[in-house]
Amino acid sequence: MDITPDTASRTHSPRTCGVYQIYNKASGKSYVGATMTFAVRWTRHRSELRHGKHPNVHLQRAWSLYGEAAFEFRVLCLCSVGDLGDREAVLIAQHKALNWQNGYNHRLQVGEWVQLSQETRDKMSRAQQGKKDSEETRQRKSIALTGHPVTEETRAKLRSAGKRRGISAETGAKISAANTGKKRTEATKAKMRVAATGRVLSEETKEKIRQANLGKKASQEARAKMSAARQGRKMSDETRAKIRAAATGRVLSEETKEKIRQARLKRIALRKQENEPVDQPRMTLPFQ
Repeated sequence: MDITPDTASRTHSPRTCGVYQIYNKASGKSYVGATMTFAVRWTRHRSELRHGKHPNVHLQRAWSLYGEAAFEFRVLCLCSVGDLGDREAVLIAQHKALNWQNGYNHRLQVGEWVQLSQETRDKMSRAQQGKKDSEETRQRKSIALTGHPVTEETRAKLRSAGKRRGISAETGAKISAANTGKKRTEATKAKMRVAATGRVLSEETKEKIRQANLGKKASQEARAKMSAARQGRKMSDETRAKIRAAATGRVLSEETKEKIRQARLKRIALRKQENEPVDQPRMTLPFQ
């Protein structure tokens, strides 16, 4: 049975579950959470905050700024385990703890023992629809999450959620514009190569990539980079066979044939300058 915060603070036991609040008396901000053991949860929060290792960076910085004496632990309500999720969501909203101006919550923390009702999920979804963070809020979130490690399990969940959600054309255009001209570091490129190694693209994905690149012309700088990347690279027999099969029956225009001829003449001239023997083409493609 639910009881008032004042009554709960006098009667709750270490094994009672419910929703609690870490209240900053100096600023009026609060962190709201749910637990099955108030005493254990508060001890853990306090230990992490005292040692400067609390996962909530926003709360940790406030603790370091105002000092331990400015914070107090309050029991907001007692409830059954089955109601924890709904009660936590309602009280987080009631105390506006997800708003950085009023609280320290970054997101709704839901444990494995918490089951949110569909009604509560719908309310949370409607409350977030159309909401846009200001630049200041985005900056604060960015600072708070800087250096925050993300587990592989969390990464997998984010990838799965992104695949289900999809991206609108408008969002895709914004992402494309944001990445245009962006220079990636060598470390980032190396990570991307490692992540892509062994990845097998579906035929549908290949077709999407092909359609996206139709009519697109690479700049001279991009062509030079691609040429340099291919220098000295040896193709496997399997790759050669795939290229041969893809080219079978393809009819080249006179313009394309001339480009191929000019490119070969350039390679021959380059090898002569480097005093390398000019051999015959390593592979003859069955163009018609």
